Formats: sequence, C-alpha cells, structure tokens
Amino acid sequence: MEGHQAQKFVDGPLVVGVLTVRGREDRAVGPDQEVGGQTDPAAGLVGRRHRSLAGLRWSESVLGVLTEAGFDGDRRVIALRGLLGYLIGAIQLEHLGPLSGDGTLALAELPPDAFPRMAETAHQARKVSADREFTGGLALLLRGLGG
Repeated sequence: MEGHQAQKFVDGPLVVGVLTVRGREDRAVGPDQEVGGQTDPAAGLVGRRHRSLAGLRWSESVLGVLTEAGFDGDRRVIALRGLLGYLIGAIQLEHLGPLSGDGTLALAELPPDAFPRMAETAHQARKVSADREFTGGLALLLRGLGG
C-alpha cells in the first residue's frame, strides 16, 4: 500500500468502525466472565466469537473495509486478527489495569534508581485518558497495517 493510500486507510472508515465497537464494547463483548479469579470483559468475545452476533457483525464490517483497502488472503486474516487482538487487549487493560488505577500509582512510586524509565513512564501514564490510550494505540496499529 502506497504512503498516500496508507494514510487514507488510517484516517478512513476502519478507524470509525473500531471506535464504534469501542463505544459499544459491552454489547459487542457480551457479559463479563471470570478468568483467573478476576472478571474479564473480553473473555466472551474470545471464547464465543463464532456465536456473538455483535462480534460477527463488527468483524464482517471490518473485513469489508479491509477488502476495500486492498487486503485479501493471508494479509486480511492477519489484519483482522491484529485488530481483534488490539481491541480485546485494550478492553482487558481498561477494565483490569487502567492507567488511572492503583497499579500505575504503584509503578510511579518504584525506586527511580532501580526503575527510572518505569517510574517516569508511570508518572506520565496517570495523565493519559482511557480514550487517548485507546485511540493512540489504534493509530499506531493502523499505521503499521497501512505501511
């Protein structure tokens, strides 16, 4: 995919599609499931992806956009799986370990002589909203797909 085409792809309908499902994640993902003693909001999407009507519709829409952008065969499979992996991971991180949570605070308090980059990054992370985290990560992924 050429540079101009790639940017159009990143700025185009795929972003809207992924952000739309992000706004409706509870309906797309389904009920939370317990995994490893904790509630996992994305477990339903992973374990029942072939039976989740919302997930199937979202995937079909994304596959349409990928196809229009010139993805086919293995490349389209990998792109869809990459986007699903990002979405599932982002949902899990937001629910199980949000940047605004206690874990980030604990990381920010690490001894800077032992973990200077971790402590500094955690201090910065407390200022990043969940929406900024999600859209920023998505933009990085889409740039990679377009490249």
